[in-house]
Amino acid sequence: MKKIYKVSLAAMTLLALVACGPKRRPRTQPSTVQSEVADGKGSKKTSSGHEYYQTVLERYQAYSRAIEAGDSAGLETKLKEIDPQSDEYVYARYLQTLGRKPSLSYFYTDLDKDGRDELLIGNGQTVSAIYYLKGQQPELLHTAFVASSGGSRSGFQIFEDGSVIYASFSSLQPEVDLIHYKFQKGKLETVNQIQIKNGDGQKPEKALGITAKELDQAKFGWKELETGKKATSQASNSESQTSSFQVRVGVSDLRIRKEASIKGEEVGMIPQGVYTITEKVSADGYTWGKLQSGQGWIALEFTTRVEGSNAATSNKGSGGMNIQEIQNGDFSSISGTWRNGLGWTLEFDKDGLTGNQFFTDGSGVVNNINPDHSYITGAIHSSKPNTAGGAAISFLPAGTSIKPDSNYNSDPSDTKKDRIWIGQQYIWNPEDFFYRVD
Repeated sequence: MKKIYKVSLAAMTLLALVACGPKRRPRTQPSTVQSEVADGKGSKKTSSGHEYYQTVLERYQAYSRAIEAGDSAGLETKLKEIDPQSDEYVYARYLQTLGRKPSLSYFYTDLDKDGRDELLIGNGQTVSAIYYLKGQQPELLHTAFVASSGGSRSGFQIFEDGSVIYASFSSLQPEVDLIHYKFQKGKLETVNQIQIKNGDGQKPEKALGITAKELDQAKFGWKELETGKKATSQASNSESQTSSFQVRVGVSDLRIRKEASIKGEEVGMIPQGVYTITEKVSADGYTWGKLQSGQGWIALEFTTRVEGSNAATSNKGSGGMNIQEIQNGDFSSISGTWRNGLGWTLEFDKDGLTGNQFFTDGSGVVNNINPDHSYITGAIHSSKPNTAGGAAISFLPAGTSIKPDSNYNSDPSDTKKDRIWIGQQYIWNPEDFFYRVD
């Protein structure tokens, strides 16, 4: 009989709740769970094996270019090169649903110290795919990601002794499937498979008997997939100032950019009004101001400075919804009552959710908040242990649009206003968006 453990999902950041759905997708096992990486004659290869992974990297580069260009036909052509039942195929489709250029990085590491590297692909913070060599052929262990709809999600934990935990689960089911793989002596072995449950705070590695130190995936030497440059986010600026001030936006088509550069990704349009700027940078012939809300940067040449204003004297909510503060647990910028087209309400104070119609016993909380496109997404669920149910929640500052839904529909809400969206499937219905009412 399969052993069941009770484990706190909060201990694994890779299991963060983002959306809910009825079923998890069964994941394919690696084609070989015990595969030699020696040369077949008993002698170990001295080459790190990077040249054998080039076809993998080229495929991901092609996926990225096709998705960025909106070239569905090009993506279809590239996907014909791989098995449509494979994890890589499903992962590429997931990247397509994001509606923007994928942020892909890679990192080589020798997990079992046998002289042949494994290839890790991710977003510069966490691992999304692990490839290893079987002879001279790259093999996929698994891919890991949070599905855009349906509630399926997965993730990796990686350890110093070559152990890898692969977790997969569905947000509405308490069971989490764990597989313990280990790279050792030129082989990949499946050590153990168990299920865990939310409960007493025991960590997955303890349940699986792993005592080695877990590696911090964010500290890997990630390189950007397209350029090979180090995966850092630095503006090319000649001047930086951090004193806060306010500006008035009088034009209706001023773009918000993700970075302080004319080449920065456009993440929305800012409505007319007064906004607090927390940082100023000169780059590409413009002076850029960082919005207090955390949405991004605007060109200050198209604004008028509000004299006599500063961070200490300005109204805290003058810039509207502040996604940076919300991520840090401060909900002051959205304090008050919010209502959607169905008549449902949400109430917040500075510490979080105080009232809602989803958890009438007062147990509702909002957490697991992370950046998502040009806004932030988290989870709304009960604070009581072992309580099923919940949904995704997105906080959308004025001027930003929610990414295309799972049916490729665009944002139907009033993007000139701050909004909150809640749902269990990523499908945008106008009545599901909450707007401030007091």
